[in-house]
Amino acid sequence: MSRFDDPELWARAQVEGAEATFLPNRWPDEPAELRPLFERYYAVMEQLCMDMLPLFARALDLPGEWFNDKVVDHTALLLINWYPPAETFRPGQLRRGAHTDYGAFTMVAAEQIPGLQIFVDGEWTDVPAVPDSYIVNLGDLMARWTNDRWVSTLHRVVIPDGADQHRDRVSVPFFFQPSYRAKIETIPTTITPDRPAKYGPVLSGEWIRAKNLSMLEEQDS
Repeated sequence: MSRFDDPELWARAQVEGAEATFLPNRWPDEPAELRPLFERYYAVMEQLCMDMLPLFARALDLPGEWFNDKVVDHTALLLINWYPPAETFRPGQLRRGAHTDYGAFTMVAAEQIPGLQIFVDGEWTDVPAVPDSYIVNLGDLMARWTNDRWVSTLHRVVIPDGADQHRDRVSVPFFFQPSYRAKIETIPTTITPDRPAKYGPVLSGEWIRAKNLSMLEEQDS
């Protein structure tokens, strides 16, 4: 789900040649309550991410409002992942393979069905399911933005042990991404004499587009 059902927002944010980024949502007729439910949840998650940005800024020794002009026309997406019950599976089979997210950061409510793991210090570690909490995954764009001072989170979803493997698992991640036209340059406070800037500037939307195209090419090869 995107935020581009709003015609005024769509007209302001779209970029010629990148129309697919700004497509309005296609909603099913049933259940009727689905659209308003997800629109409310999108708005809540959008505000939560906006509230996180000043914290990120201060952690990077920046003014609290530093990110504001870069996210005015953000292109955040709300997705639904459904993992069916694992009635039969092969040893080592995963529900979702190891990957990092492409964008700035992802927020997802902690799921009570275990299985999410992150790769830390050379080994896979279970992410505890803390009730009424959210998990924050930093993405590849944020790693680039911070000169790799912050590292994108390598994660996967495994099939849990015991009775939980016979239960389905649902996650609803919110992928936060700056405005398509936002120029992503190495944040000045992450550059030091011993750590010069590693990356050149890139437009946020072009970065995501290139990553998605690369993924599709790998799948086709």
